[in-house]
Amino acid sequence: MKDLPSVETTGSGPCLVAKVAGTMDYVTQLELRGRPAQVIDRAERAIVLDLAGVSFCDSAALNVLLGARREAERQQWFWSWPASRTTFAESWR
Repeated sequence: MKDLPSVETTGSGPCLVAKVAGTMDYVTQLELRGRPAQVIDRAERAIVLDLAGVSFCDSAALNVLLGARREAERQQWFWSWPASRTTFAESWR
């Protein structure tokens, strides 16, 4: 069975931290599609996306993340992915 993605959010002032865990791929992208909009709706001015708990991420899931980033930037919100470099490097070896 797939390690289904989960998103846990916590707020800290104007910043919302979204901790994503599990597998992010073409199978789970449909599960993920609505989640970024929910996170953006709850944020005040900034979103930090913590991907340290992601076990795998393919191009379909990356597309979901890029779409969410575009939407956040359209609303002029700060968007940060502090753990993304490590997550994606390990997924794409």
